[in-house]
Amino acid sequence: VDAATPAALTALCEGRESAARAALGVAFTPKAYGHQALATRLVADRPHQGIARQWFGAAGEVLALLPFDRPSPGHSYGLVWSCTEEHAARLMALPEAAFEQALNTATAGAAGTLVLGGTRAAWPLALARAGEVSGPGWALLGDAAHLVHPLAGQGLNLGLGDVAALSRVIAAREPWRPLGDERLLRRYARERLAPTLAMGELTDALQRLFAHPSPLARDLRNRGLDALDHITPLKRWLTQRALGL
Repeated sequence: VDAATPAALTALCEGRESAARAALGVAFTPKAYGHQALATRLVADRPHQGIARQWFGAAGEVLALLPFDRPSPGHSYGLVWSCTEEHAARLMALPEAAFEQALNTATAGAAGTLVLGGTRAAWPLALARAGEVSGPGWALLGDAAHLVHPLAGQGLNLGLGDVAALSRVIAAREPWRPLGDERLLRRYARERLAPTLAMGELTDALQRLFAHPSPLARDLRNRGLDALDHITPLKRWLTQRALGL
């Protein structure tokens, strides 16, 4: 939009660096993890069969492959490689062939041979929550409202939960109440408070557990992940909590 456009309600989904949030004076102070997430698209020589994969390494590093249909249907992954800032810098600086070699070494062929299907990007990881997520005529959604560590794969679900909650609040509003009414939008803020806080605390605790160097912490981590992988209702519950269902 080239010019200011009046609206009764503005949904701000600009991401972690939201300029509109800053202009509103809303507090947003990230707790940095000292890690970065490196992301790109990949193509495998083996079909993914809809299976997501994760590897957990030293110092809390996490490599995740998420099944995608682009650029090659049935053979594409989205990569999110959460690693130390130094490791991320080295990976970003590698030529494509060297990066692919490092990636295939890390995954040990579990997903087949992987090659780049897009450009690489990296950003710092942090835990954060906006001091306010709504006000007269505006609401924050997604990463503009909250940041969590990506190791549980729930960041997108939290954002979708925000959208669903705001939609429900708008659909249930009294006919006489304006869309941007502050009291109306407080209903959205109240509905999303518990699930976003809980997911932030959960992912923060998991990140600290994964980063802990002791053998006991490593054993607890592995047992917990194995249990989560085999208990479908628990995985479903985790996703539903993020969505606010």
